[in-house]
Amino acid sequence: MKLLREYIKKILLTEVAKGPSDLPDNVFVQIKESSDFAEFQLVKKVGESEKYGPRYGRTVEQTDGIYGMIQLESVGVYDVGPCSNAFMISWSGATSGYGPMLYDLAMEWATANGGGLIADRSTVTGEARAVWDYYLNNRSDIEIVQLDDPNNELTDVEEDNCDQEIAGGQNYLYPKPPERVDPDWPKSALSKMYRKTNDSVTKELKDLGKLV
Repeated sequence: MKLLREYIKKILLTEVAKGPSDLPDNVFVQIKESSDFAEFQLVKKVGESEKYGPRYGRTVEQTDGIYGMIQLESVGVYDVGPCSNAFMISWSGATSGYGPMLYDLAMEWATANGGGLIADRSTVTGEARAVWDYYLNNRSDIEIVQLDDPNNELTDVEEDNCDQEIAGGQNYLYPKPPERVDPDWPKSALSKMYRKTNDSVTKELKDLGKLV
């Protein structure tokens, strides 16, 4: 039964996943970034001036039929460990089908600007967890990097230590008793960092004039 559920989950994820070419004519992807923060959101053109050029506003699902946004923050902003200099998803939400495209875009950016991309260390929805599971098991264009826990259980170096409570492992700031730690936490898709080996989504968005 478990294998059947996983199979159905994979089929649903791949069938509904949309790419840059599926974006409506009036919808674009906007990136706002700094040294420790990045935001990727679906926007629409709301005006244009000769001095400042086009202006964009966030799409609203109720009126535009589409919405999507992912925010990343450097792990240095949080007390979750060095985590191999990863960027962590701090917020995400999207109309069904557009989440995977934004995750890929965020991963490409995190790979170019840091160590890679990791899941939020506090909360991960069922939909987001399915995306991470899919990355782990079905994407040959993604490099998967196992992160350690705060106790150096897997390696002797500190750089890859990361809060693993979301994966069932040890908390970085507030150690748990050993009996509350799942010994299989390294098997979780949430225990790892993900790096994109190409920038295919970024390139396609640029080629289509959809990245602003």
